[in-house]
Amino acid sequence: MRLQSTFIGLAFLATAFSSCSEDDTFKVEEPIGAVINVDMGGDAQDHQVYINLNDSVTTRVANNSWDLALSNGSEFVAKINYAAGAEAATTGINDWSELTSEAIEAAVAMLPGGYQTMEGHVDNPSEFITDTAIPAISSTASDNEIFVIKQNSSATSWALVQVLQENGGYKVITASTDAFDTQEMYTVEKDAMYNFSYVSFESGAVSVEPAKGDWDIAFTQTTARQEGVAVAYKDYIIQNQGVKVALIDELETSVDFASFTEVDLETLNPEFSSSRTTIGSSWRVFDFSTYTYTITPNQFYLIEDLDGNVVKMRITAMLNTEGERGYQQFEYTELQ
Repeated sequence: MRLQSTFIGLAFLATAFSSCSEDDTFKVEEPIGAVINVDMGGDAQDHQVYINLNDSVTTRVANNSWDLALSNGSEFVAKINYAAGAEAATTGINDWSELTSEAIEAAVAMLPGGYQTMEGHVDNPSEFITDTAIPAISSTASDNEIFVIKQNSSATSWALVQVLQENGGYKVITASTDAFDTQEMYTVEKDAMYNFSYVSFESGAVSVEPAKGDWDIAFTQTTARQEGVAVAYKDYIIQNQGVKVALIDELETSVDFASFTEVDLETLNPEFSSSRTTIGSSWRVFDFSTYTYTITPNQFYLIEDLDGNVVKMRITAMLNTEGERGYQQFEYTELQ
């Protein structure tokens, strides 16, 4: 690898406490590797940022640019938009001609916000294609129910959707909750170059994440699960399918970021995880006494890419020079 320097309950805690002190920036006087400045769009963090550690290329995508992610693997899976805080509830009906306003209202009532139990209405962020709010798409059309989708955490946009298998790909049928007698239909073919094909209910197929071999980690907002409640997180880091991550505690290992080498990797033999959320929010901590976030001290990560190359990476800032959140910085370098 060649490097080029270039929602709810506890969700209130994750989103309301968005202001941070100047102490939240971890000072690194002389970076030892490539430095990446992430632009999620400021405190609103209205963009996802995908990063290819092989060439330091970043790809920004607006959170609200997509509604469904459809798996391009052998399985048929539809994921809702975690970055926008989407939620889903079934109407219990599989035929559009039988859909009623009462069924829609009942589904909407399942997504009330507040401190309600929401576990079954959001995807599990740790999983790539399992444990989703919308069950796996069946080859039997009548098994696939029509869902109400709350498209964002502010509940300003709602839609109806049914996903079917068609000719080895997908057929997405969508409508407004207010005018469900008129539906839009989109046909989506599977593309093996990408983990998922993305769909917007307004415009059909859209480009979101890079090809599956062209990114390693991404900064995003997400909806997670905690004790049965949907929890909104900012500054969240996910990893690509097939990428592995290990956390290194400098105090436990007595090896710091700068001096960690391939020899230490062999000696310590740390456990690498393929979970999508290995890093997650572990890189920062919230101080309830000062209502500020700080970067977790004495901690860095090892990231193994799809080709088996390993880099060491640490977060160096979560604010820009004006003290605004949503402009993270990290450095990384290949192990030597």
